[in-house]
Amino acid sequence: MGGPHPRSYEADLYREELGYRMAFTDLETAVFRHLRVCPSQLHPNSLGFLRAFEMTAAYLKITPTLPLFFHTFGLQRSCPKGEKAKGKTPKGQRPESSKYGWVSLKQRRSLF
Repeated sequence: MGGPHPRSYEADLYREELGYRMAFTDLETAVFRHLRVCPSQLHPNSLGFLRAFEMTAAYLKITPTLPLFFHTFGLQRSCPKGEKAKGKTPKGQRPESSKYGWVSLKQRRSLF
């Protein structure tokens, strides 16, 4: 089904009625949506990568786009610490296949 995202109405309420402003740029919001993560799931250093990419793009007078960002940076997911991260579970328990920790970004190759 088409139409706006169900949470967009909630965001409109915060913006229009309460005067709340999100501190994320359009690129940051696009990255969160593309990765299907909330801001707290992205490693704090990755937000620095996003900001540096935006500043570099502004200096070079190019538009920072999602495809260009992911051409420059790759995705790296980390597992939580412990036995479940190693694929080992105690006897009698089912493994949890979708357990992840931080979502991080890494530079594919050096630009400078």
